[in-house]
Amino acid sequence: MSSKICEHCQKQFSLKQNCVRHEKTCRFKSVKQELEKKCQDSSVLLKQLEEKDEQLLQKDKQLQEKDEQIAFLKTIIGSNVGKQKQGKTINNNINNNIIINNITTKDVAEFLEPIKFEEIKSALQDLNYKHIRKGMKGIAEYLCENALNGKIITTDSSRDILAYNTNQKKLIRDPKGSFLLNKTLRDNSDILLDKITKENQWMQDNQSDDEFEGEIRNVEMLNSIVKNVQKNKTVENNEFCNIVKKSGINTLNKIIHDNIETNQLEE
Repeated sequence: MSSKICEHCQKQFSLKQNCVRHEKTCRFKSVKQELEKKCQDSSVLLKQLEEKDEQLLQKDKQLQEKDEQIAFLKTIIGSNVGKQKQGKTINNNINNNIIINNITTKDVAEFLEPIKFEEIKSALQDLNYKHIRKGMKGIAEYLCENALNGKIITTDSSRDILAYNTNQKKLIRDPKGSFLLNKTLRDNSDILLDKITKENQWMQDNQSDDEFEGEIRNVEMLNSIVKNVQKNKTVENNEFCNIVKKSGINTLNKIIHDNIETNQLEE
């Protein structure tokens, strides 16, 4: 005769009918049922909390997008106000209502040509002594005139947020242009250090009465920055940021002015 075990308390009985009778009144039965109910309630509560978390994340994302859009619009409006103060012509068709209703970062980004880092490398081959002597300022000016010309917009001038497309057509948000700066210097450190060393040596050999004192200081600072990046250190540079940011504002305004006039931006 086989034994039987209570499914609630695991007590063993020699007779099946005894076990069945015991299970009906087993004190662990109610305890087990109560625990199961609590587990179910906990699962429901956990699911509700997860759903709330997801809703909050979505709201945070929406708020962040709105903040970015507001900053983007402030950059547009602020740069236009600056131009008006300087007496420059502003297209009368571009008013704040049109901008706020119609233009997004995504709209403008569609008109940007992608940055190609191989073009930056090629352009730096022709970097001359005039730019090198200005240090990081000269590097930024040279790139904005060449490989980066018209390819960067400033989406938030107060927080120095730049944006640009890559070869993969992916819009990059780059605070202070840090990623762009570090990748450019890292990818081209050998080219830059060679040009920096030669120019620094030439000025050291040919200066008289501290003729090149300021330029030598710029070049030595640039040399230090490039070497730090070469050692996989991340750097930021205000001169680079300010020049590229200004170029990004000019590009942003040009895209908006050109395409609102021709109704190419979506309504």
